[in-house]
Amino acid sequence: MEKSIFGLGLFIGVVAIRHGYDCGCKTAQLLAINDSDLYHSKVVRLRTENHNLIDKLNHMSESHDKVVQENARLKEESSDLRQMIADMQIGNSFACTFRDFDEEVPINTSQLRAESSNQSNSSLDLIN
Repeated sequence: MEKSIFGLGLFIGVVAIRHGYDCGCKTAQLLAINDSDLYHSKVVRLRTENHNLIDKLNHMSESHDKVVQENARLKEESSDLRQMIADMQIGNSFACTFRDFDEEVPINTSQLRAESSNQSNSSLDLIN
């Protein structure tokens, strides 16, 4: 049996690259076992950058959650205030209506007496 250049290691590499592509990776670097210090420092730098980005993402997620909660609280408060304003406007419209009745109307007592006597005369006429 001949040894093939397409061994198990190459197959695993292809599967790993395909998995990265399916997950949205645009570039790939394969590191050999005997890497130089340059690649090692690159790996360390990229891991550190990755951890920093994860920390920032977590912080932004927490901030987003707080903003969503504050937004919900403000919406509820706004709704309550709108209801209070609507209630006040309804109360004011009734107050305006009742205020019209509170105005003093000048009464001419002699005119009332004359109307009263006219009504009693007409009532007597109906009886007779």
